[in-house]
Amino acid sequence: LDRKMIYFNDFNADIQKIVKNNTISDIIQKIDLLNDFILKSKLNVNKELFIDNFIISMRGVSSD
Repeated sequence: LDRKMIYFNDFNADIQKIVKNNTISDIIQKIDLLNDFILKSKLNVNKELFIDNFIISMRGVSSD
């Protein structure tokens, strides 16, 4: 949101990289996807496939 950072000053360079590569809507979609996967993680599923699906889904979230 281009505000002055009060916390996490040690990670300023990393945060700037994240800001350049994500819009607000991208971040919201990723948070929603993460919440969905957290709920699904309680199910009895193949963990390796679950993680693969999660990684592929996270890479697919983009406004491009």
